[in-house]
Amino acid sequence: MRPARKRDVHNQWRVRRAAAFMAAVLAAVYHIQEMEMMMVLLFVVLRRWIRARNGSRACVASLLAFAMPVLASALDAATRPSSRRRWWVKPRAGGAWCNMMRGDEAAYDYWYDNIRMGEDTFRGIVAVLEPYLQRMPTHYRMPTPPDQLVAYALYRWATGELFEHSATSFGMGRETGRVAVRDVTDALLQAYPSEVPFPVGQRQVEALGRFQAKGFPGCYGAIDCTHILIDKPAGERARAYCNRHRKYSIVAQVVAGADLRIYDCFVGWPGSVHDSRILYNSSLWQRAEAGTIFTADPVVLPGEVETRGYFLGDGGYPSLPWLVVPYGGVHPEGSDLKTFDDTQKSLRGCVERAFGRLKNMWRLFLQCHKPDIRSLCDQFRAVCIIHNLLINAGIPLDPRLERRAPHEPPHDIDRDPLPPPVDMTILQARRAGQRLRNSLRDHLLVHNREVAARRARG
Repeated sequence: MRPARKRDVHNQWRVRRAAAFMAAVLAAVYHIQEMEMMMVLLFVVLRRWIRARNGSRACVASLLAFAMPVLASALDAATRPSSRRRWWVKPRAGGAWCNMMRGDEAAYDYWYDNIRMGEDTFRGIVAVLEPYLQRMPTHYRMPTPPDQLVAYALYRWATGELFEHSATSFGMGRETGRVAVRDVTDALLQAYPSEVPFPVGQRQVEALGRFQAKGFPGCYGAIDCTHILIDKPAGERARAYCNRHRKYSIVAQVVAGADLRIYDCFVGWPGSVHDSRILYNSSLWQRAEAGTIFTADPVVLPGEVETRGYFLGDGGYPSLPWLVVPYGGVHPEGSDLKTFDDTQKSLRGCVERAFGRLKNMWRLFLQCHKPDIRSLCDQFRAVCIIHNLLINAGIPLDPRLERRAPHEPPHDIDRDPLPPPVDMTILQARRAGQRLRNSLRDHLLVHNREVAARRARG
């Protein structure tokens, strides 16, 4: 055989192998691109490649005649129904989400059981978060709708179920559910930057009035800490997270008003750190010392003691000009000190009730978590925002949820404060706090007498 003919035959076999390879590629990329456009592009590339390798028009025509049936066979094989279904996202039932989307009377109960709110309140939150949760569609799948992402995050916080179980109820995979919680948390923190504020304007007047009616004028709210349980961290740092109940936790410092709204949240310190030290290292301390929190008109108490505002705390905190703590100890029944401590303890119980509402409604924080500290702190702050939004909407706590977890210790325990650093509670600050407390005791005594006299007349 002459060399030219041998070369021509060799080129034909190479072109046929190339055509077969392109047909295989075409079958593999089925459902990713439009098939007709793909055939045209492959045909043009094949034709140019043949012309570049062999200039004979007759050879080009014969090879293209062979390539076209191969491409047609590949297209037919790709479009032929298969006994095995192809999918990019694993099909899931989506039970909880489907129940909420029923549209009948039963859906009303599903909304409150699954995400602790009605559909109207939920749609209002979704409308605010939607710009932060929009995603672009891809060739592989359509993005998960924002309302489904928000609903899943609320369901995860409300039930505390594992990602493996809870995500399936919303037609998601475990990793998709984890990313959904992260995205919704970030969206809440960005969309509601001022939803956990101290009251101003009319709301401030109402908040102060609730405490003034009980004999504590100028009181903004109560402060306390709660523990969020975590698994034992790895390494030497585990010792710092072991609290006094011999459990591993992080601490959340919260200020709450009489209406159970959360005014301030500071979370993330290890469970072994004392409440007073957390207060000293929080931004609340600096703002209170600078006077940027207490913006109400000054109140003059007995003994010419003037105050613009203060918080109520338990015995674990030091006495400060803006922090009133109980006297502590055992006092005779009916004495002024006993009356003051009992009233102060009753009023500061609002922060305990706020903890109870938040943790019983969002039961994820009654459980133990893997020590992803940063994510857990962000989620707690996001739930504080939801907590305030539901109070604004007038949604009460379901009585069926008012159960304390077996491992949940009582919050309201008077503790002796740790010796604070010198620059934290200097002698002058202690004396000023004690003067405020004594003045409030005298004011409360007069207030109680006036209340008793009004009852006697009425």
